[in-house]
Amino acid sequence: MTTLNTTDDLLRAARENQEFREAFRDEILKGYTDDKLDALSENVATLTDNLAALTEQVTAFIKATNSRFNDVNNDLAMLKGIGLESKLYNRGVALMATHLRMHEGRIVRVAEQDDSSSEFNNNILSALRAGRITQDQYDRILDTDMVVAGTETESDSPIYAVIEASYSLSGADVSKVCATAALVGRLFPGVVVKSVLYYLTPNERMEGEARDQGVTLVRARDIR
Repeated sequence: MTTLNTTDDLLRAARENQEFREAFRDEILKGYTDDKLDALSENVATLTDNLAALTEQVTAFIKATNSRFNDVNNDLAMLKGIGLESKLYNRGVALMATHLRMHEGRIVRVAEQDDSSSEFNNNILSALRAGRITQDQYDRILDTDMVVAGTETESDSPIYAVIEASYSLSGADVSKVCATAALVGRLFPGVVVKSVLYYLTPNERMEGEARDQGVTLVRARDIR
């Protein structure tokens, strides 16, 4: 049996004995491979952790961006809505004169008591106090974007235009203005009451639905 005492003995045995040489090589390669696999596993684990952290950061960034984007959209929609209502306030009487064939038009300030508004407000307030309408119904009238009072040009009959401003038409807008106009009509049986939607963005389906329910559509010009 060969005794291996020094490095030279080990190298000489490896040169002289193929079986020993192959076993020696396999053992070295095994150790090398195990070390590489361990290092690779550590690298993969680190990469996985980094990827998880990055995914979390990206997800948080996307959420924050979407939230901010929604805030901007909401702010923009609010500004557009304010712009639309401002245009309605400035042009409402003239628009009703054109679209509803009415004259002597005047804006009714709901819940106020100026000369143009007192009769309207006294009537709805009396109806509330007498229990002929509910508080919700009273509030619905108060929430109306504009009421224009006037006289029909052809019949010379008194008329109220109940107007809602909406940037984009929706079924809720149609239902709201129709319900409010019906309520006002019940409180003023001798007055013609018209429901009007003042809007900007066209919607063929909703426009058809509104017309079917007797709503007068007045489309605004572009808001800058």
